[in-house]
Amino acid sequence: MDVYDELIRLRRLGQKCAIATIVQVRGSIPSFESAKLLVREDGSMIGTIGGGCVEAEVWNAAREVMETEKSKHMSFNLGQDAAYDNGLICGGQLDVFVEPVIPPPRAIIFGAGHISKSLCKVANLAGFSTTIVDNRESFANRERFPEADRPRIHLPDHRHARASRRYACAALGGHHAGPVCRHDRQQAESTLGGQGAGKGWPVAPAARSNSRADGSGDRRDLARGDRGAPQSEIELALAIHVRLRRGVLAGAVEVSVAGLILAAGESMRMGSPKALLEFRGETFLDRLTRVFSQFCAPVVVVVGAQADKIRSGVKSPERAIFAENTNYQLGQLSSMQCGLRTLPEKIEGVLFTLVDHPNVQPSTIAALLEQPRPLLAIPRCQGRRGHPIYFGAGLIGEFLSIPPDSQAKAVIARHIDETRWVDVDDSGILDDVDDAAAYRRLIETA
Repeated sequence: MDVYDELIRLRRLGQKCAIATIVQVRGSIPSFESAKLLVREDGSMIGTIGGGCVEAEVWNAAREVMETEKSKHMSFNLGQDAAYDNGLICGGQLDVFVEPVIPPPRAIIFGAGHISKSLCKVANLAGFSTTIVDNRESFANRERFPEADRPRIHLPDHRHARASRRYACAALGGHHAGPVCRHDRQQAESTLGGQGAGKGWPVAPAARSNSRADGSGDRRDLARGDRGAPQSEIELALAIHVRLRRGVLAGAVEVSVAGLILAAGESMRMGSPKALLEFRGETFLDRLTRVFSQFCAPVVVVVGAQADKIRSGVKSPERAIFAENTNYQLGQLSSMQCGLRTLPEKIEGVLFTLVDHPNVQPSTIAALLEQPRPLLAIPRCQGRRGHPIYFGAGLIGEFLSIPPDSQAKAVIARHIDETRWVDVDDSGILDDVDDAAAYRRLIETA
């Protein structure tokens, strides 16, 4: 069975799965770049990324990814020491990206009146799979609800269904509200402001008692029950939709910022790769990827000079995706551009730093990423600016459009009036460890 066909089938069934993809290969491996493995909720698999110990570790990661709904990046070294017990003595290295595939959230709309028609359209545009529940065949049908996944003319029993990613909403017409409430108490109470799941919109009592069978009483009574209520069915549908989306986001892990760490320089003044210097029991790079991965996904590390040494020297390579800039000698901007091209398209922004700033505190990153996020956010300590910085996705094109041998600060200067300055009590943003003397000072203050 094809991986993509199975993915579509599982989504239609409302089941989770995880996809593991080999995203980068260096040297010889028992598979190929872009190979895929799909892991179902029950642990069964389709496809392969080469078998052996690598596939076993990725299988475990896939189960974790489905549980947390958060992607994971893994790196493997198939050298003699790493894998000879499993027969994978290929000598190569590979990076695997494991991502959850979550079925769309389902909105169950009780009542098939005119408000429900607008709500169904809005929910469909927002990515919901919708079910219409009404015992009037002339209302709940495919002609009135072409966007609905399943128009139903009966009252299904949800008591034994899993509650995850299901959201109830009522736009009830007349006397049918009573049977719905009695049929599915938890769903209807949450919708009507009761003590159920808490995922609905509280509706005024008048709307429940005075609604007419054709649904025409809903809008007037809802407006009277809430001074701020919308005054048309499409406005009401949008208002209910906002509540539904809030319910989805409140229960989801939402990561919209990618991390970008540059470690491609030659470290000539230091005499050895700065990424591998030790600080508080970790290498500079391990420390940064650990802190960044708490807030960002993915975390991309750009290497260049001594790339293989850095990859093999870090202790937790699975926290990041490594991108290699073969033109690192053009300068820092060329490495930044290499990293930006590696990032996924749909991100809100980028948290960016250099590997020689290892002492930044998590609280500083949290402050930089505080909502609402600006186009640019730069930290300051004692009036001095430092790293990391945050910039919105709208600036990625500008950074990529300038010559690779120029400087990124030219883009930042153009948007200085749109910058949020974040004052922090964190001298780590100023720790620029370029040479042995600066490294000694860092160690002395640790």
